[in-house]
Amino acid sequence: MAGKSSAEILKDWESFYKSLGVTADLGAVKIPDDPGGFGRVVVVAGGMTPQKVFDLCRGLFPCGRWTDKDLDSIVTSERSAAEGAYAVRARESGEPDGELRACCSQELRDRKVACISFEEHMLYAMKYFVETGRHLDVQGTTLCAGSRYFGGSVPSVHWHGDAGELKVHWYAVSACGESFGSRQVVTV
Repeated sequence: MAGKSSAEILKDWESFYKSLGVTADLGAVKIPDDPGGFGRVVVVAGGMTPQKVFDLCRGLFPCGRWTDKDLDSIVTSERSAAEGAYAVRARESGEPDGELRACCSQELRDRKVACISFEEHMLYAMKYFVETGRHLDVQGTTLCAGSRYFGGSVPSVHWHGDAGELKVHWYAVSACGESFGSRQVVTV
């Protein structure tokens, strides 16, 4: 996305959504400025919810999750597309941010680090796959610290190579380890 104008980025996302069968009006979306190192723009179309993005992802490649419940009833996010489309910036990386590895979600919240939400991460995973043919989180797990499951735990996402599917799980807000971390985002 380096070198593309905001209009080009939004047009690219509109085309991406169209390929998924989603009509997206992104004309009013403001893309955050890049403070340096946040080259990946993720645009969340209006009306996208946890369940909708999970279902769209299943249309591209196999996905599994720890619950059969409707994700809209158990996942809440710090940012929502209920009021319309929006964009965030993240680092361009196939794995969680190195400096956020081994940091638990509660620590990141206490430090006021804006982290990727479940919806944002799933859209990033889909767009990355369409662009590269590769999956995010092949070696590590992304804690979607910008979201919470009912009860306060944190959604997590990784590519389970042996099973050949994207796996959605959860961790306690105090969980930390070298194999997982979050992704910082820049918002408007």
